[in-house]
Amino acid sequence: MLNLIVQKKIKMNFHYLKKWRKNNENIWRRTSC
Repeated sequence: MLNLIVQKKIKMNFHYLKKWRKNNENIWRRTSC
């Protein structure tokens, strides 16, 4: 049970990180233009 929660959390964090990186890239593109 605990392992499942940890896995879910890691998955969510990974997804959030990917989203954040994408947004960061978009911001960089906007500021460089």
